Amino acid sequence: MNHKTWTNALTCLCVLAPSLACALPEESNMATASAPPVATAPAPAPSDAAPRRRALLVGINDYSASDLSAPKPAADAGPLPKGQRGDWPDLAGAVNDVEAMRDMLVGRFEFQDADVHLLKDQEATRDAILRAIREHLVEPVQKGDVVVFHYSGHGSQVRNSKSPERDQLDESIVPADSIRGAFDVRDKELRGLFNEALAKGARPVVVLDSCHSGSGVRGLLDGSQSRVLQPDLRDVADGKDYGPPIEDCGALVLAAAQDDEPALESTDESNRRHGAFTLALLRALRAASPGESSRYVFERAQGWLATSRYQRPVLEGLPERRAEPLFGAPSEGQGGAVVAVEGVGGDGQVWLRGGWIDGLAPGSELRRFGAESSAGPRLRVTELDGRLRSRAEVLAENGADSEVKRGDLFEVDTWVADLQSLRVWVPCAETTDAARSLAEKLAASARDGKLGWVEDPTETTPSHVVRWSGGAFELLEPGRPPTILGERPSVDDVLSHLPDDAQLFVQLPAPAALPGQLEIGPGSRYSAVEVVDDPGQATYVLAGRLRDALNNPTLEYAWIRPGSRQGDRESVHLPERSAWIALASSPSGDLKETSWKLRDKVLRLYKVFAWSLLEPGPGARAAFPYRLAIADAGGALVDELVSGRDYTLVLHTEDGAPVDAASVQNRYVYVFAIDSAGASTLLYPQISRSSENKYPGVSVKDGSAPGRIDLGADSRFEVVEPFGFDTFYLFSSADPISDPGLAFQYEGVRGREPPRRSALATLLAEVGSTKRGSRGRATSSSWSIDKKTYPTKRAED
Repeated sequence: MNHKTWTNALTCLCVLAPSLACALPEESNMATASAPPVATAPAPAPSDAAPRRRALLVGINDYSASDLSAPKPAADAGPLPKGQRGDWPDLAGAVNDVEAMRDMLVGRFEFQDADVHLLKDQEATRDAILRAIREHLVEPVQKGDVVVFHYSGHGSQVRNSKSPERDQLDESIVPADSIRGAFDVRDKELRGLFNEALAKGARPVVVLDSCHSGSGVRGLLDGSQSRVLQPDLRDVADGKDYGPPIEDCGALVLAAAQDDEPALESTDESNRRHGAFTLALLRALRAASPGESSRYVFERAQGWLATSRYQRPVLEGLPERRAEPLFGAPSEGQGGAVVAVEGVGGDGQVWLRGGWIDGLAPGSELRRFGAESSAGPRLRVTELDGRLRSRAEVLAENGADSEVKRGDLFEVDTWVADLQSLRVWVPCAETTDAARSLAEKLAASARDGKLGWVEDPTETTPSHVVRWSGGAFELLEPGRPPTILGERPSVDDVLSHLPDDAQLFVQLPAPAALPGQLEIGPGSRYSAVEVVDDPGQATYVLAGRLRDALNNPTLEYAWIRPGSRQGDRESVHLPERSAWIALASSPSGDLKETSWKLRDKVLRLYKVFAWSLLEPGPGARAAFPYRLAIADAGGALVDELVSGRDYTLVLHTEDGAPVDAASVQNRYVYVFAIDSAGASTLLYPQISRSSENKYPGVSVKDGSAPGRIDLGADSRFEVVEPFGFDTFYLFSSADPISDPGLAFQYEGVRGREPPRRSALATLLAEVGSTKRGSRGRATSSSWSIDKKTYPTKRAED
């Protein structure tokens, strides 16, 4: 079952266009068993009433149902058989998801507090979810209203013997009273409710941060909690025809992952847990320009997600709907760079209605809205107070209009880039002898046919992982907490926990002396890389393996992305692993050479990571609406790059159409590519011609700037090894970069830094550096960055 199964089952009553018209099917027995009766639709609102934005946000961490009674079971189903669905593990980030999304909708996209409703933890029973959708997203809506349904929690499937789907399982979201026997809320039930909203001309946006297939296994397991529950095999026997999918009728559906991938949790900069997809979406919304298309917001979220988890999210909707803003037409204040003063203290302290969601951070500077930089007072943010508010100090008072009063508007003038550390996990043991001995014995069992042996988890996906962690060995398998095996388990102990078809990877620890010689982490020589204690927080883990275990066993180590597998190499920005590095042959051998090689690899990975995460200030893209593309020798845009062929670079607007030249800022353009080894190559401009790269330059006769700009022969290039995927970056700035060769071109660990003549040059130096300051780097907002990954291959491949 692929991701279309969920979205295709969410069908609609299409009255938006005659060609899509369909009849509303009869309500299913399952829907009416727990949901309130369907109310008569209210009279249409006056045609001049302004459309509203409404949201229902459901987040469930607590699946214990400790304060809930058992619901009355459906007459034809009976109670849930004991143990059928396994465990109901609690989550940690679902409530954080919906609270942060509420702040984003209210603070950035001008939803009214009264129109955003939350159901959290045990409030979110089956009945409550269905009732709240009807009461808040169906009954009160009118034409043009944007209605947002966001669900964070476990997903699953429900048996349906009358389903036309091959597996006869309906996708579902798991309510808080599921463990008491309540049925899941199935996709078909949600379909009927969103049908009614669409029939009134509403514009639904459905966001699902959950997964629905428990069978997906990906790469190296790290024990992270997946948002999936085993299927409910009680038969709902619902064979009704539910018509076309809602995304074909004007709705947008965003799902956290493909059907063969888990939807995982991650941590933000403050170590708060979130759904990895929701966190990526929040970051993308924070950086979005006013009126930016849903497609671009989704692509940015996809890029963010690829730096933390191997999930490929899904966006479904008509092309014209994806070209529109996610939450409807932008309003005047939606840009996110203008904030209001809520209060002023006698000591010059200022309280602002604007915080993290507006792109503010300690060190951000603001000027009076609409004023020149040198006119009137300037404010500098000193502290964030949650996501929606912050505190600032008055820096300067210039001119007559210098007093700061409640209600004054200020706009971001200097923005602080968030330079995050690359988080890694380095499991260690005093000696590797016990782990190596266990690995050799398990490899012998594999030779005897007792299990499958995995030598590289990025090449062959393991079903189980044995690793050393916290003084004991543990066994990992998808969807379950780790099984503790003890300090010295026997082979029989391990085999007793494995199914007959197990594919096992034994992840070996590093010698205890190795981390100190790596010299990474805060306060060290290479502070850009942070060592964490929780593998679930790590972007890379240091994994050891026993190579050629049966013949000439060799202990090797590599930095591996959890969840990474071979097929991901051409779809994400970050490499799935570094090269394998052999440990010194002697048990007490010198680790210096091994540690130097491993450090070199992780610093290269950091550079790719840092560029992947670098984002400009809020609204910065609006002044330069161009994206990057690559054309072949005939001028056609391409999706992959092949060796031996000539390519050139192209700048284009979203739809390729000209734009009003008065709204576009002329900027200096730089294009560079980072390959899978972490090396960066400046492609444009040529270093000798770095002053001839300002675009869009002269506008066409009708006063518009071109929709496509070919950078021509000066941007010609061809691809060479290493093949796999390269990420291309378009960097534009109102100010020229004094030495683009040093800023954008280097081989792994850079030798010397660019001259630090400006805040922007300093920022670029730190992105490509191996050190990270305790605070982000403040720069102007007159620059932006666009990125795109292309698969690269040999011509004969």
